[in-house]
Amino acid sequence: MTIAHAGNGSALASEVPTEVYEAVRCVDAPRVHHEVGTIGPDAALFEAVNHMWWRQRGVVAVTRDDALVGCLSEDDVLRVVHASLRAHGEDVHAKGASLLLWDDLFADLRVADAMSPIDDLAVVDERASLLEGVRETFQQKSTGARRRYIFVTDTEGRAVRVVSMRDICRYLIAVYDGSEEAHGLAAEGTASVRRAVRETLDLSVGAIRAGRRFGHEPVSASIEDLGGTMIEKMWTGQRGYVLVEFFDGAPQGICTRRDVLRALRRPHCRVRDLAVSHLMSAKVKASSRLITLGGVFKLMAIGGYRHMPLLGPDGGVECVLSMWEGVSLFASEGA
Repeated sequence: MTIAHAGNGSALASEVPTEVYEAVRCVDAPRVHHEVGTIGPDAALFEAVNHMWWRQRGVVAVTRDDALVGCLSEDDVLRVVHASLRAHGEDVHAKGASLLLWDDLFADLRVADAMSPIDDLAVVDERASLLEGVRETFQQKSTGARRRYIFVTDTEGRAVRVVSMRDICRYLIAVYDGSEEAHGLAAEGTASVRRAVRETLDLSVGAIRAGRRFGHEPVSASIEDLGGTMIEKMWTGQRGYVLVEFFDGAPQGICTRRDVLRALRRPHCRVRDLAVSHLMSAKVKASSRLITLGGVFKLMAIGGYRHMPLLGPDGGVECVLSMWEGVSLFASEGA
């Protein structure tokens, strides 16, 4: 695949090399330093949600007798909340926004009721390259959602590492900067891999979009949307966020899967607590066509963002960039 480089008005063809991911194993990529979070399938869903929120984890491995059998991610929580609100639509309508979620709707839910089974996960063994892991995330789950995490297992089927898109961003930034965090990079070919990463991360977002599809149409919501409406838009949009209304073309706020988790961590969470006006973050970090891919990655990694609106010349939202889309550039074939 080639992308036109628009630096200084020139048109330099720059190949985005898969070798960048072939040169390191999944288990060696830079990481946030914590152990793999695990929970059993029979645990209460509320217990799992609390574990995820307080440990600031977007996913936990679901294990039985130490073997990986599935995972519970923010996507899974979003899916089961959406399904439960629809199934109990009459109760929600009758009791209104004051309805207690964990007492009235989710009291009997266990991890097994919400988890994604192992067949829906991106799973590789310890010997797998990062390229193999990232390409596993290209596959969709049976629910239609995309696989967002790479699970690395040992010969006994135990999860020894969970690789997130943020971990991979950290790896690419470390390679770019020549940081010691790129320790997993094989000695042979290090210089050529680093050069390839730098050439690609130095491309502007505008140059990348001129050469291939990069970015997607935003999923949006009104600030007046109630819990059920907002959750439905977030889940059916399959993006894990909603941008909140536009003022002069720019978004006024954003709600994400993490915001939903923040509300659900409380035992007395009500339907109204899932409303856009309660959950939205008022400040939205945006980018322009002039920012480089490396700049986008650094902003996302430092700020903890997984989505960033791209503003056009008129100040309106042109598209939304996702961390996964940037990461996948280095694992694409053709086109």
